[in-house]
Amino acid sequence: MWTGSGRILIFVGDDSGTGAYTLTGGRPRLRGVWEDSTPGTSPVVAGGLLYVYDELEGKLLVRSPTSGAVLRSLPVPAGHWNSPIVVGGRIILPTGSYHDSSSSTEIEIYHLPGA
Repeated sequence: MWTGSGRILIFVGDDSGTGAYTLTGGRPRLRGVWEDSTPGTSPVVAGGLLYVYDELEGKLLVRSPTSGAVLRSLPVPAGHWNSPIVVGGRIILPTGSYHDSSSSTEIEIYHLPGA
């Protein structure tokens, strides 16, 4: 969930797509703001940006929360329902899947240069 520009946005993602909804009206209802068919695990908002992991294609998408526009696509290994963690100016993403019976996984860590 994100509050900004006088709105409350709620983000959802699954293997069928990613989208944002807002709460409207005197009798509260959800209204679609944007959506697309790009899969996504649990969306995370931090620092005014929306982070969504497409575990099927293997990419971490950095989106505008209000429009859904992809601002950056970072390559990562495919996984299974892993969610981005944003803390201390870093984006941490565990990857891999229990489906492949692997005894190892990777953790991707992104940060701005000098951070």
